[in-house]
Amino acid sequence: MNREKVNQALNGILKVYEEIRSQSSLNKNTVVLEANREIGRILKDTEKDATNEERRSGSWMKAISFQLQKHLKKGFSERNLFTLKSSTKFTENRNWIID
Repeated sequence: MNREKVNQALNGILKVYEEIRSQSSLNKNTVVLEANREIGRILKDTEKDATNEERRSGSWMKAISFQLQKHLKKGFSERNLFTLKSSTKFTENRNWIID
């Protein structure tokens, strides 16, 4: 996967984390749920551009995770990132399904 795609995903996820921080005083459960859905969507879109080898090895996720760890010193969980990728599905009629 090229660096541009990794950076695009990274910037999208960082934007979501920043939104979580800025809206944390509001209804936190709703904010976190929507943020998790958005991160899941970003990861699904990014995975489409990964090669079969990158999908099998997970190297594309590792690259994103490594960059996120450098930028997010607090509030980042690699396990949560992998869970969001695998448990969030976006249906064609734009409804979210959490497995």
